[in-house]
Amino acid sequence: MDTPPLSHQAKNKPDGSVQTEQPATAPTFERSERFWLDDGNIVLLCGATGFRVHRTVLAMHSPVFRDMFAYADGADDTIDGCPAVHLQDEPAALTTLLESLYSLGSSRQYENLDVLERLLHMATKYMMAAPRRAAVAQLKEFFPTDLARYQRAAASPLRGIALARQYDLPGILPAACYGAALLPAARLLGGGAADLALVARDTLMRYIYENGVVHQFEHYKPALRACVRRGPGGAQCVGVDEDAAGLVEKRYRQLEFDVLSENFEEIVGEVFDLMQGTGYFTCDECKRAVEEAGADVRKAVWRILPSLCSLGTWDNVKEMQDKSDANWSQLSSD
Repeated sequence: MDTPPLSHQAKNKPDGSVQTEQPATAPTFERSERFWLDDGNIVLLCGATGFRVHRTVLAMHSPVFRDMFAYADGADDTIDGCPAVHLQDEPAALTTLLESLYSLGSSRQYENLDVLERLLHMATKYMMAAPRRAAVAQLKEFFPTDLARYQRAAASPLRGIALARQYDLPGILPAACYGAALLPAARLLGGGAADLALVARDTLMRYIYENGVVHQFEHYKPALRACVRRGPGGAQCVGVDEDAAGLVEKRYRQLEFDVLSENFEEIVGEVFDLMQGTGYFTCDECKRAVEEAGADVRKAVWRILPSLCSLGTWDNVKEMQDKSDANWSQLSSD
């Protein structure tokens, strides 16, 4: 791979002649495989990697780059006839930012938090609203803001809390705090994001204690606790009695499972298996009632997630996130 040096500097000698100075060691670099564009008109140097890109693309989205390029026009450093600008960034971070800029409007997906954190850092550093919006939208896939999109607790909830705090992202904080509350208590020591996680865990456990699963079953009591249906061979439906509901709630109170994503009916079914003896079964009507009770539990827990991080309600969270996004859009356009 070619590693061209920067252009040499020319100086006037006292007698009026021109002397070309060559550094003792001419700086070299490797061209970025993805972003060395033939029609590019600015070269960005990150360590030993060069990126030849379009200055208008960066200047359009970033007042920082816009001002930087204005100074670059009068600089002596050029590469292939293009002004060269040195950046104090990691090549991987700039690559991530450029990938976002050159794919705006597409449905690009980011697979992990490492890439998203790099994008968020670069978008913040260079005051770029569009890449920031792309990063925030993808973060909401890890830490969703509505129950319908929730699949399971994110693998790195403490990291989500840290990102929310550092980059003013209240929208992802409730789901991140919920995921952190499900972690073993031993992992929530050491300060930082863990402090908020401990508060979230305490708030969630207190809510469960005061408004637990047994309360959710109350509405379905006639079907679940007084079922007189019989199945084939005269087997008696066991429904869900007080003891069975209590066993479910014990697991729930101890945060042994993610009630928002794990199949609530399967958990209750495990209790059925424990409670049932030979000749007992659960009728279809009771199973449907359990499904409805499970949906109520999920909705109730989701509703109080913002309170885990002292944000009040989901409406408050949306208002705060909208304000943060508006502030960033204004900054990038100034």
